[in-house]
Amino acid sequence: ADVGSTSKFDAFAFFIVHSDKFVKPGGRLGFVTSAAWLTAEYGAPLQRFLLGRYQSLLILWSEVEPFFPSQQVNTAVVVAEKATTPGKTSSGRVKFVTLTKTLEELLPSPKANDYWARVDSLVDSLETAEAGEYDGFRVSCLDTAVETESLAQEPKATRNWARPLAFRGYLPRDIRA
Repeated sequence: ADVGSTSKFDAFAFFIVHSDKFVKPGGRLGFVTSAAWLTAEYGAPLQRFLLGRYQSLLILWSEVEPFFPSQQVNTAVVVAEKATTPGKTSSGRVKFVTLTKTLEELLPSPKANDYWARVDSLVDSLETAEAGEYDGFRVSCLDTAVETESLAQEPKATRNWARPLAFRGYLPRDIRA
């Protein structure tokens, strides 16, 4: 994958590309990354890489709190499920989940007896939800085939994957496009 061919590039993308070697068909990878790649110039090769190898992608972002409050970088969580058949990714989708409540509001105290069960329940809700508004999060989806075709038509143009995360025009400062 040619993810590092642009003049500006975040090193985390190399970790995603390298980790792909260790993910079996049907397996998943997950990363917490800078959200800048969703619109940055180097985002197009990374988007193509993910779309070409993974049958489903989930991009998670919070509009109500940073994942790392002491940092000045907006972050996104990327979860990708590797295609079971290489090259057969066109039937998938890219799911964008925007948290509209804080993690503290969505989950009980880490000391609660049912904490991990509640975490599992929240993850299940995020993964199975269709496009729409929910209590605590919002979901938007893009068709993988459409995104792949658009990236093929304009190879150097990043698809703006921050837009599906936006609500009422709000985007984090480092992913405005």
